[in-house]
Amino acid sequence: NSGKIDYILIESTGISEPLPVAQTFLYEDIYGRSLQNVSKLDTMVTVVDMSTFLENFQSLDNVKMKGWNATNTDERSIVNLLVDQIEFANVVVLNKSDLVREENNKFFNTESGQNKPSVESIKEMIQFLNPKAEVIVTSFCSFPIEKVMGTGLFDFKKAATAPKWFQELVSPHTAETEEYGFESWVYETNVQFDHRKVKQLLGDEQLNKMSKAVNLLTDFNVFRSKGSIVFQLRGKFEWASAGKQFTLRDSHMSKRSQAEAKSDTLGISKPERKSETTQIVFIGINMKQKELESFLHSMTCD
Repeated sequence: NSGKIDYILIESTGISEPLPVAQTFLYEDIYGRSLQNVSKLDTMVTVVDMSTFLENFQSLDNVKMKGWNATNTDERSIVNLLVDQIEFANVVVLNKSDLVREENNKFFNTESGQNKPSVESIKEMIQFLNPKAEVIVTSFCSFPIEKVMGTGLFDFKKAATAPKWFQELVSPHTAETEEYGFESWVYETNVQFDHRKVKQLLGDEQLNKMSKAVNLLTDFNVFRSKGSIVFQLRGKFEWASAGKQFTLRDSHMSKRSQAEAKSDTLGISKPERKSETTQIVFIGINMKQKELESFLHSMTCD
């Protein structure tokens, strides 16, 4: 009745990247005015369709192949976009839980022989990707509105440190395997990698479609990995995988990780890291850690 706006709910498209949305509140015009002067970013919410989550997570498709592209040159992979949205959220709403079908799926192979994804196993997978997020399981998006509005959960200074892989790099620890075998592990070495060995075993990073690497990581029961790898003579490359997508490429961030770049954008202080250290976080289910470690070591110059 006062004519004032109490709350604005912004629904972006399904292919929106969350960080640029958050950064919008930091931008200032030529007069120094910013959205922060009149509003506060309260909560970042990601809604996930549980019935198609595993299918999309294991997809090789990009947004253009699905007809979801914003431009003709938009070829972002679906799985990387999905992971970004999950890792950056304060609240993840797992919708359509009533449509989750129990089918054989390698992602959920356990020592007990269980390989059928359930609502609880998918929830735990999401929680493992973003431990700080509140995860809501529902159908027909039925849940109390106060769970996503007026929460005060979003914090710019914490936003860049939410993903599991970043937490592991900052303070690695021995993960405890949960009911479905989810675990994380950090590979770290000061020994440089041999580009020829990597190309022979993983494929050519210039192709940006390293099927050998995808198959190998799947064999090691890895579904998410991220970090950096240092080559002899070539310097530092970005290493990233999610589902059946894998990339290994040089970039302008050869002296700092992507997580640190995000931290710079948001003005976050970060711990010092060795510039010539290879560090990769692996997340998976009952990972074959010893075999994976031996395989990685076989590609070094040692």
